[in-house]
Formats: sequence, C-alpha cells, structure tokens
Amino acid sequence: ERQKELQEQNFDEKAEQLLKEEDVTTASKGITVKEDLQNLPIDPQGAVQVLFFFNPNSDETTNALKELIKAQQALKADSRIKITGLTSEPMSLVQLELAKRTLNLEFSLKNGGSLMQQLKVTSVPTIVFVTETTKKTFRLSGIQKSDDVVKIVKLMQGGN
Repeated sequence: ERQKELQEQNFDEKAEQLLKEEDVTTASKGITVKEDLQNLPIDPQGAVQVLFFFNPNSDETTNALKELIKAQQALKADSRIKITGLTSEPMSLVQLELAKRTLNLEFSLKNGGSLMQQLKVTSVPTIVFVTETTKKTFRLSGIQKSDDVVKIVKLMQGGN
C-alpha cells in the first residue's frame, strides 16, 4: 500500500511538472466545431495522454466510461497513447482499486482533484488530451463518443 501511495505522489509530481508550462486549447461545444479541430496540438512523437476526469458517484459517468472504454480498446495497440481515469472526488487506494475492478477498467484510475484545479477543469466528465512532447492540451467537456476520442488522438498524433 505504501508503494501505491508513492506511485500516486509520483503521478501528481509528474502531472504538475507536465502542466507547468501547458498551453490550453478548449473546444467550444464538442469536436463538431471545425476550427477547434484545426487548432489541435500535434505531438511530433505521436505520444498523447488522455486524462478523463469524472465523478464516480454520477449516473452520467456510466455512459461516459462506456464510450472511453470503447476508445481505449481501439487505441490500446499503440503504446504511445496513455489513458488515465481521474476522479473528481477523493477516494482511498482501496476504493480506487475496487472501482477499477467493478468498472472493468484496463487503464489506471487515480484521484484527480489537484490536477483538476491545475488544469482549471470545472465540470465533469471532461477529457483533457495532452501532447507529451510539447505539453500542449486540448479539452472536451461532457460525454464524448468513442469515435470522436479516437479521431482526436489520431489527429494529435499527426494523422488524418
């Protein structure tokens, strides 16, 4: 358990370091707005981190998670893509592990409160896409279709 606490602390430190000089691009109303997609940051190495902020106690979470799990299945073959679930409400390590098993998540699940504040995420569910090399972000609020999440990741990797 102590090792998990250290990993959690290490994650927070990495996230804080990653976001110190972040450049934020926010979608107006989902990715249907063409100009938002034209402003997507592209990672030269194709490394994209998908941060999914959600309230584990919300009914809306189930639908949002189903879509993200579908996207994760479509993207899991690419090791340059990392997906992390981040709770808006604090949970113990045991609660996090239980939620991960209950929800059948194949990606890591962590407390996201401090990162939410740093990224100024004000509503959940919200997905923040981060280019790992250039540290630029793009965010979408609300439930997103899995195809749209996959499309954004591919575009941020430099694809079509």
